[in-house]
Amino acid sequence: MLALALERGLLRFLYGKEHLMQLLFMFAIVLLVGDLVKMIWGADNYSVDYPPGLGGAIKVGTMVFPAYLVFLSALGPVIAGGDVARNRPHALGSHHPAATQDREMLSALGINVPLVYSGVFVIGSALAGFGGALAAPRVAVSLGMDATVIVECFIIVIIGGLASCGAASWARWRSASSSSSAPCWCPTGRTCCPI
Repeated sequence: MLALALERGLLRFLYGKEHLMQLLFMFAIVLLVGDLVKMIWGADNYSVDYPPGLGGAIKVGTMVFPAYLVFLSALGPVIAGGDVARNRPHALGSHHPAATQDREMLSALGINVPLVYSGVFVIGSALAGFGGALAAPRVAVSLGMDATVIVECFIIVIIGGLASCGAASWARWRSASSSSSAPCWCPTGRTCCPI
């Protein structure tokens, strides 16, 4: 509901503007929400327990893996497969790329463009919240992690582009693999890699 109110109340006024304005606006919203969170819950770090049944380890041959990490590794392709299936060439899958390219033409064809924008924003926000809830047991929930995440999102959008989910997925994979391999190439890790 918050995502829908944000999109309909504020973000829709920026659709005719340049994409950089939308990114900067969302960055400002993240900073404001981060300060609101600090006012409500304070500046302490919080930890989240693993879900019941996923706190142990799974042995595969001679190797042992955390059960929660195996769960995340299995869930990731399921979510990605659902996203790919949603973006297949059919009515719903073609509306979003068409809306990013030519809103007026899509509207002339009888498609409710504001509904498309709202739906995509709400689904994206729900997936982001779901991803944050899944990541919480693996990382400390702390102030400042919002800025880290939004910088990663900016990099992914710049590398992958705006209208292609496949290119954005490739950009995310590339970004994650370079982040993971940075300590192998540079002992200080993060100083060699932007994310």
